[in-house]
Amino acid sequence: MTSHESTPTFQVRANMVLVRVVIRDSNGKTIGTLNRDDFEVFDNRKQQIVSNFNLVTVKHDAAVAADSANPAAPAPALPSASASAPQRFLGLYFDDVNAATADLMQGRDAAQKFVATSLRPSDRVGSFTASGQGNLDFTDDRDKLRQAVGNIKPHPVSAGVASNCPSIDAYQAYQIVDLNNAQALNSAALDTLSCLYRNDPQFMSQAQSQARSQAFMVQADSETKTTYTIRGLDQLIQRMSRLPGQRSVILASSGFLTVENPQEEWAVIERAVRASVVINSLDIRGLWVPQPFGDVTNPQPTTAITAGPEATMRLQGYGMLADVMRDVAYGTGGLFFENSNDLRKGFAELGSLPEYSYLLGFVPATEKLDGRFHALDVKLTHREKYAIQARRGYYAPARSETTAENARHDLEEAVFSDQTLDGLPTEVHAQFFKLDDNKARIAVLARVDTKFLPFRKAEGRNLDDLTFVTVLFDNDGKYMEGKQRVLSMKLMDATREKLALSGIRTRTTFDVAPGTYQVRLVVRDSEGKLMSAQNQTVEVQ
Repeated sequence: MTSHESTPTFQVRANMVLVRVVIRDSNGKTIGTLNRDDFEVFDNRKQQIVSNFNLVTVKHDAAVAADSANPAAPAPALPSASASAPQRFLGLYFDDVNAATADLMQGRDAAQKFVATSLRPSDRVGSFTASGQGNLDFTDDRDKLRQAVGNIKPHPVSAGVASNCPSIDAYQAYQIVDLNNAQALNSAALDTLSCLYRNDPQFMSQAQSQARSQAFMVQADSETKTTYTIRGLDQLIQRMSRLPGQRSVILASSGFLTVENPQEEWAVIERAVRASVVINSLDIRGLWVPQPFGDVTNPQPTTAITAGPEATMRLQGYGMLADVMRDVAYGTGGLFFENSNDLRKGFAELGSLPEYSYLLGFVPATEKLDGRFHALDVKLTHREKYAIQARRGYYAPARSETTAENARHDLEEAVFSDQTLDGLPTEVHAQFFKLDDNKARIAVLARVDTKFLPFRKAEGRNLDDLTFVTVLFDNDGKYMEGKQRVLSMKLMDATREKLALSGIRTRTTFDVAPGTYQVRLVVRDSEGKLMSAQNQTVEVQ
């Protein structure tokens, strides 16, 4: 046998398409009794073979569930948060670059009430912003969390648009610049003629030029804000992909457009699904009604001539702002809370994961590595009238994935999950001993029963490789260190029989300071792709 140790590296899987699906009955209750044969998945209208099927079950805390139903109830008496190991990680993500001040403040106040009444001791919650200003990493310190949320305020990330004449929103600018919509340009030109040239028709040419120039500036400003929002959300998902246990995000935003680069939106959905991060979206505009004569904060009114067309366009634009939040929520198994001024209720509803969801995976039968968008459709084989929530599509990868990459991603998904796997009979023990007053060494001892390993016989030898990945997290679930060891076995029959009695034993150590740590060990064999995953908590005094 040969063995070598290294630091594990993790990347994103390319071949398999993962689809998180939530099934609800007519009362909105999630259904957890379906199996693989109940689902049909279509990729560009072609049915696919579902090769990966997992039912994901989330246990909800009764006290928190009751409090969510009654937002006015005081926080229940709970033990100290620091005494509980992390079970759920929740990222509060505030879009502070797109939202209007009033909307953001309304969302901030609701979030503070949510933090004060609806969290469990084992929750680790972080506050994050699109601008990156005032971020607070995941913590059990409720005072720091309330302070961070209370400091949320708008942060401009671009120079903005100097003039409000004409009044053009991001959607109308998109219609003018990208789609060359003559009606959109004409409406903006007539508004310009009114607010700059007192409706003098001889200045119509100048008004059109001014309107087009304004549209370019508005679009550039919108693209900058969207880039910040999408990039910040993507970074948060990457951060959460290294956390153990349940992971979810509440995206609090008034919406933003991704029509210029739709791939960015779908890439975020893809990353979230692969990282088992559920994104819930909350529209902090509340119950909104588009203003037919422009934004009420804009002192320049829309003219009576253009009121009708612009009202229609603004309504379409408002809807598209909500579309992106709906897509990222439904595409990752989350919910979208909209058209309600009770944002406290929204945070309470979105603060928990669906009790049941299904993770379906398939490798496209006729996969074309062209990077193009593929429409997805998930159906049920029976006729019961359930609501199906799933992602609408994905962008095809640019290359195929190797066997080694498949193995690496199997390990990654197991390492950053909270599920116990018993595909390989494995015993794990973690203990520590002090090196001095400020340092200790954690030793993780593992034993694998080899009787059930699916060895491959070749040239009189029994072949198989075992990969051990041992990872250390702190008490807030932060990834601290990981070590990987690959044991290559080319055993004679006599040696295999001896190992069947004793098993294979490994020892991995980490040097740490006093504190509470979570240790996770994942073992995978190369021949049968069997896996074991075990957790241990170590409190170093």
